[in-house]
Formats: sequence, C-alpha cells, structure tokens
Amino acid sequence: MFRSLPTQRRISRRILVTTGLQVTLAGLALSACGGSLPTASATGSASSAAVTTSSAATTVATTAAPVSTSAVAATTTGSAAATTLQYIGWDAMTTLGLVQRFYQDEFTPTHPGIAVNVISTSGGNFNDKITTLMAGGTPPDIMYVQDYMASSWVSKNVLTDLSSFASADKSGIVQQNWPTAIGFFQIGGKLYGLPKDFSSMVIYYNKDLFAAGGVNAPGATGWTWDEFLAASHKLTKQSTSQPQWGFMLRTGSDSGFGPWIWQNGGDFYSDPHNPTAATFTLDQAPAVDAIQWYADLVLKEHVAPTADQLKNQGDLFAKGQIAMQQNWTSAIVSMRPAIKSFTFDAIPMPKEKNAAIPLTVVALGVPTGSKHVDGAWQAIAFYNGPSGSQFTLRNGWGIPPNQAIAKSQAFLQDVPPANKQVFLDQIQYARLWPQGAAWPDQRAIILKAVSNVQAGQQKAGDAIAAVKQQVLATQ
Repeated sequence: MFRSLPTQRRISRRILVTTGLQVTLAGLALSACGGSLPTASATGSASSAAVTTSSAATTVATTAAPVSTSAVAATTTGSAAATTLQYIGWDAMTTLGLVQRFYQDEFTPTHPGIAVNVISTSGGNFNDKITTLMAGGTPPDIMYVQDYMASSWVSKNVLTDLSSFASADKSGIVQQNWPTAIGFFQIGGKLYGLPKDFSSMVIYYNKDLFAAGGVNAPGATGWTWDEFLAASHKLTKQSTSQPQWGFMLRTGSDSGFGPWIWQNGGDFYSDPHNPTAATFTLDQAPAVDAIQWYADLVLKEHVAPTADQLKNQGDLFAKGQIAMQQNWTSAIVSMRPAIKSFTFDAIPMPKEKNAAIPLTVVALGVPTGSKHVDGAWQAIAFYNGPSGSQFTLRNGWGIPPNQAIAKSQAFLQDVPPANKQVFLDQIQYARLWPQGAAWPDQRAIILKAVSNVQAGQQKAGDAIAAVKQQVLATQ
C-alpha cells in the first residue's frame, strides 16, 4: 500500500478544486476515555492529496463553488434527510470537502433520506479520537480503516461485521474489488470494510538522468537487485557541485524496508495471519540480510544520500538530484506539479528471490454502536462501487477499488507517468502485513530498531535480536 498516515497533501499542477468547507468535531460529543488504541503512524492514504482533474477521465469537474458550512447544514439537516451519517477521516478538508460534495451531489439524490456529514481529524490523533467517541457512546457511522490497523480494531470490537450486507448485495460488490486490497478487511471469514482507494509500490525514475547515464529501464520481465545496484552506481555522482544519487531510501516506514525482506525470501512472521513467537522470522537470515542490504545502499555503497545530506534540501527527486525513488501510486499527485524540468516514469521494484511489494489500503468501515448500519453500508458501498471509483479516478487518489474502472483507459491514459500499467501489474505481487492485534505496537518497535541500522548505529542482526523479546511481549 501502502506506511505513514497521509503524507501526500500537495496540490496538482492540473486544475485545483478547493472548498471552503470547515467541518469540525463539534457535532459529535467527545468524552474522556481511560484507554487508547495503538497510535497509527502516517500511511500513504491514497486520497490524502488535493484534487487533480484527469485529462482522460470521462467526467471532469473543472470548477466548483466553495462548499460552505451552510451548504453542509442544508445537506445534513434538511427535511429530506431522515438519517444523517457521520463520516470521519484523517485527511484535511481540502480532500474531505470534496468527499462531502461527492456524497451531496451523487449519493443523496439516489438515496433519498440519507445524508452524509464529513468530519476531519486532521492535525490530531485519529485513533485517539475514535477511541474517545466510542467510549462516550457517540461513535461515527463511517470511519477510515488503515490496512495494518484492521485486525487490531476487530480484536477490540470497534468494527461491525458487514458480511450479511455483502452477501445480500446483488451487484457482486466484493467480487468487483481487487482481491488483495479487500483481503486486508476479510478477517476470520467476515468482512469489516470496503476499500475506498489504494496504492501499489513502484520505483519512480528520472528518464533524463537514465538517458544521460546510459542506463536502460527494465523491461516487462523486471530486474534483479544486482542490476538495480549497478544502475544506482552509474547514476551516482557525488564529486560535482550538485551531487546526484542513484536512489533514495524510504525511511521511517515498514513500506521502505519491508518489500526488500519479502523479495529476499524473508518475512516478519512465517504466517502473517498467526503472528506468534513460533512464527517470528524477522531474526532469520533472509530478513536480516535484506534489512542490512537496504541500509548499506547508504552506508556501504554510497548510492543513496545520508540523513544529513537530505536535511533541509527539500525534494531532491523533484530537483533532479535523485535518479530513483520508491513510492506509492498516489505519490503522482504531488510529483506532477513539483517536477517541471524532466520527465519521470514508473518501473517495477527489483526482485531477488521473488517479486514482492506492499499495498497501502484505506477502507471505510462501520464502528460498533452505529445506529445507522444499513445506511452506512449503502454509503460505503456507493463509494467503493463504480461511482466512487470514478470519483477516485478523477481526483488522482491512487488506484480505484473497482477493477473495471482501474483497468480502463481513463485511468491508464491519465499521465504522467506514461507506464501506469505497472501500478496494476504489481498488485499480483502484493504481500500481507502481519494481521495480529498487536502489530501496530510491534511495528513501532521494529521501525525504531531498523532506523538504528539505517543510521549505522547497529548491525541488522544485533538490532533485531535486541528487540525480539520486546516485540513478542506485546502479544
């Protein structure tokens, strides 16, 4: 997917649609809570960027009047709306204001009696707010669910089982989804959410630097770690007044080093559905070697900049000083307006023993205690279906969850990058993050250990061995 809660909140060079909508948590009662769920760190939510219009999309909104608070009130409290659903997400209102308008203009007219009030927790801790609302007896009706948090929420009885609604749905909505993306939310044979958008991970590259360095982009069969490293060396020039590096590490997230572990035949646990002491494999050679190899791109090979070299430098990829970066599909929303002096494109991640990538998937779920479960299902199914997938496509928020729309020319021809097919081709190699309820806590411990390795403070084997018992103690 796929991970740090939304980092791509930048504006596209294409036509920007903004709103004046300012909706706060004032409409929901907040009460004190004695406990807290694990803190979610930032993920690559695909819809965390301001909207861009799609040149290839069949419907493009080029202008939109600001949505005011009075417009929201009319939508959510008008006489025609017998039910008002509270929808809560972590994106800023530059994004969620468009979601409000989507429900207002496209959902409510076809679902009379149901309105949707969209609420942003941007700037606060999303998990803490959900916990507080649940403890106070005022849960929202629809909430964001990040892929790696799904099992934790289910174990704490935060999410409603939606299986009966899916079974009764005659459109075959589950089958229209990408199996890997929806699979994060199918837990114990039950369904707890429908994806609203998602991203696969690829390598973005500077085509101009590749051409100048005599480096050929890999073809359809992909490339190996050795080929990737050789290209990185050819593309690194640190002796010039403007240094250039072949690659840049993705740090502070398991989506950085995680896929390299999988590509090397390793994993965090041998059974991601059953993460226990008996299945813990992060301390085994395939995983340890991959963590060290990734860190050594900086420490030993010097084909990627150090943290100090990156400090206060801005986006070096956009400046033309980084030839390759590892990132999500949704990154194009910020890359398009930032990159003006060269052409960029996308290619698959390299493979060692096998091909493997992560996904970052954000679903819409229904919190336990919602008084409007039926209406909430209708609202999230509408977003997940063709109408919502077209909305996602128009705004450039990652990959639409509806397979037919994601495979359409409207998505594939919305460039750059020219090779958008790679986003879809890589889905088949997606791997599952550990699904235990303790994973969010374990993830934080592992990230700290890997950060020490990448800073050159510890070797990978020592760092993982040092935290193994700490990780297992969270179970």
